[in-house]
Amino acid sequence: MTSFEESTKTTVKLNVGGVHFKTSLLTLTKDPNSMLSAMFSGQFEEDLDEDGSYFIDRDGDLFRYILNYLRNGELFCCEETLNRIKRQLFAEAQFYNLKGLIDKLSPVPKIFTESSIITRRDEENILLSWITDFPGDTQWRLLYKATRDGWNPENFHEKCDGKCPTLVVIKSDDNVFGGYTEKPWFSPSKGSVWISCPSSFLFSLHNPNGFAPKKIYPNACNHEDFVLGGIRCCSFTGPMFGSRQRTDITTLRSERNPRFGSTSLGFGFGASLGNENLLVGGSEFLTTDMEIFGLSQ
Repeated sequence: MTSFEESTKTTVKLNVGGVHFKTSLLTLTKDPNSMLSAMFSGQFEEDLDEDGSYFIDRDGDLFRYILNYLRNGELFCCEETLNRIKRQLFAEAQFYNLKGLIDKLSPVPKIFTESSIITRRDEENILLSWITDFPGDTQWRLLYKATRDGWNPENFHEKCDGKCPTLVVIKSDDNVFGGYTEKPWFSPSKGSVWISCPSSFLFSLHNPNGFAPKKIYPNACNHEDFVLGGIRCCSFTGPMFGSRQRTDITTLRSERNPRFGSTSLGFGFGASLGNENLLVGGSEFLTTDMEIFGLSQ
């Protein structure tokens, strides 16, 4: 029998704060840097209770989340419950030295430290996993923030023209979404100019309708533009993402209240998703705030 087979068949009984669990040795040692791995890989002598279980003097009710995280690599917990137990669960993750879970629960982002929209480490990690052109520890600088710099398109262009790549993060009520482009924004003298962006994408980070975080790729194209998705530059609007003919996201429209934006997913991005309401649940949105990040120079 291989060591892997032995570890999956070896069961361990635990008594965590009076709550009993039974799991595999493989699960308990899955994170090699954790305290549980150290405890059950022979580094420490552990005493058995009379019933053959190992006693750990921690919160037993919270340990089921720890155990499920080790089994699946995910934190399975509804938002309402997580808001209630987050501080206690964070303390348990620190005690067991589970870095991945600490990152998911940590309230302070490491990279987007200037953001008031991206407020959790797990949100930051999701965004960074989608930006594959740069290492995950690449520093991003806040170029423009609507509530700080103003809602006029001129404010956006002054701060962001000529900068690339950029990440646009939009908050509308409880929705957080936006787009990424590798091409620079600029202000054409008249009309608008569309630019194909093969590395661009849209995203939905938080949607109260229950959609999971989603990276939305540009639609494929068979001619010289390579993809149908890209950015549209216009001196009278903020960031716009979409195809040559239509936009999927439009922001800071100067002809009306610039806080109003619109979405119509499927023209340049996400044609295969079949859900045009993925971003905000409708075709128009009122922007609570918008942040645009660029690489630190």
